[in-house]
Amino acid sequence: MARARFVRATTPVGTLVFPHLTSPDDKFNAAGVYHTRMALTAEETADLQAKADAVLEAFVDNDPDDIGTVKLGKAVTRPIADEECDENGSETGRFLVRFKMNASGTGRHGDFTREPALFDAKAAAIPLADAPDIWSGTKARVSFEFVPYYMASTKSLGVSLRLRGVQIIELANGDNKGGSSMGFEEEEGYVSTARKAAAGMGFESSEDTQDDDDF
Repeated sequence: MARARFVRATTPVGTLVFPHLTSPDDKFNAAGVYHTRMALTAEETADLQAKADAVLEAFVDNDPDDIGTVKLGKAVTRPIADEECDENGSETGRFLVRFKMNASGTGRHGDFTREPALFDAKAAAIPLADAPDIWSGTKARVSFEFVPYYMASTKSLGVSLRLRGVQIIELANGDNKGGSSMGFEEEEGYVSTARKAAAGMGFESSEDTQDDDDF
């Protein structure tokens, strides 16, 4: 009996939504799950969905678990993303793609524990113990595997996107929001000692700001 082959891929840069990447989320699974959603354009999502469909088609053709073509033909196929809506329920034009990784469990080779690999914008590894808080609004890329499945209990057929790693391009967290998030603007007056020290090293105030989506 052949097993399904997992295809690996990497997303374009997108916006993380409700990321849970530095510690496992055990709210609905006691074993813990690392997960995030990523907001992508309709075109980017369609490209990922096409690749997922190809993986699913190969899975059905090979029928790795001897499910049977009749059952597979009647199964409900779930897409890899949901349309994003704003607080008023209006569609934003973006799609939320789902990624997850079980933090622990039992596999073919016994019990396992795992965690996502994290990298900075220069592709340097970030040890999980040293990772910053990663909030919604962070710009990132996600490395993942397409994992096809058939769930007999719900007669559903689909492809899950199993998280492997995340490259942080622009970090959004509680430490880098800045005064602008509270409505403050730059004025003449008091300058903190930290700002003076930075200026003394040749650093200048950057005009670039990071998006701070409030999801």
